[in-house]
Amino acid sequence: MNTNILNTIAAPSVTIAVRKPAKGLVRYVVTIATRHSAQVYPCNSMASALKLAERVITALTTPKAPAAA
Repeated sequence: MNTNILNTIAAPSVTIAVRKPAKGLVRYVVTIATRHSAQVYPCNSMASALKLAERVITALTTPKAPAAA
């Protein structure tokens, strides 16, 4: 299998996961993965995690304006 082709067609992904660092404490982690990198952002509430994920998805799916010549 040609992994070079797979690396060029990989789609970005956004994942929200629950983390429990201590008893009674719940944190959420938003992971943004692209073919170039993976970044992790901790959030204190599900609402802030959803808001972050929404902003990332909007930025990834919004077409870029053509460059002026």
